[in-house]
Amino acid sequence: MADTHAPNDAATAPMSYADLVADRQRGWAAFTRFASYGVIAVVVLLILLKIFVG
Repeated sequence: MADTHAPNDAATAPMSYADLVADRQRGWAAFTRFASYGVIAVVVLLILLKIFVG
């Protein structure tokens, strides 16, 4: 019968509290950057619609 457990490498090893916090901070920074660019894109789109459509 084949072993169905994941290998014990760095990707599955337990994270320390500092690693977890750093990972969450990187995720939050990426999310807020994406959200900011999304808001800017919507504002530009609305401005362009106002200019060209009326």
